[in-house]
Amino acid sequence: MEKVIDSGESATSKIYSTYEASVKAESCTYEQDNYQSYTWGNTALQIYTGDQTWNDVNDYSVVCRLDTGDIEFLFTGDAETPVEAGLKGDISAEILKVGHHGSTSSTSLGFLNRVNPEVAVISVGAGNTYGHPAPETISKLQGVKVYRTDLNGNIVVSTDGKAYSVTAQNTAAEATLKPKPEETPPPLSVASQGAYIGSVKSDKYHLPSCRYAKAIDWANEIWFQTKEEAAIAGYKSCGVCNP
Repeated sequence: MEKVIDSGESATSKIYSTYEASVKAESCTYEQDNYQSYTWGNTALQIYTGDQTWNDVNDYSVVCRLDTGDIEFLFTGDAETPVEAGLKGDISAEILKVGHHGSTSSTSLGFLNRVNPEVAVISVGAGNTYGHPAPETISKLQGVKVYRTDLNGNIVVSTDGKAYSVTAQNTAAEATLKPKPEETPPPLSVASQGAYIGSVKSDKYHLPSCRYAKAIDWANEIWFQTKEEAAIAGYKSCGVCNP
């Protein structure tokens, strides 16, 4: 290992102590994320995070995009919807590493519309007590080829920059990974999504009870926990419900 890039946000957990000791043992260069970019021949890595301040430690995840030519990969760590809403620039990618193990706190519909992935990889432990990945997240990924480490085991994506292939340790479970196209996604509770709702086809956000909010097609929904989060994403308050 030559270099480690993280947010610089430390923790007192045993896992963090083990990580910190491992980095020191490698005697590698440490660098804090600050929108850096790296290039190796025709391959480029762009860091999309830097000096922001967040309330939730998950939002200090380093978000980065690997561009190999015609094929891009987006890695989101445990970043949640506030980070997703604030990402600048082109984040489209054929391969998406789904945020926060498929939790409801990540993978907003607005974010998915920007990424427009063909393949989604969910890193998640089998039988975890958190219930990850959430059924709501799986529903949002309808039409995307989903691979999960709890069902598929090791997942390897290979590319030459023009095409890609996915190799999974266990392919027998693939049929269960996403809803059938004819299935209607289950309704999502407001509490699991956020306090305010907007549409990716407009620049207004609403209270969920607003008549305009109820008219938003589920595929175009984008949810926000706070007014500040909506403003960062470029949304303005509705003049009817005055959220």
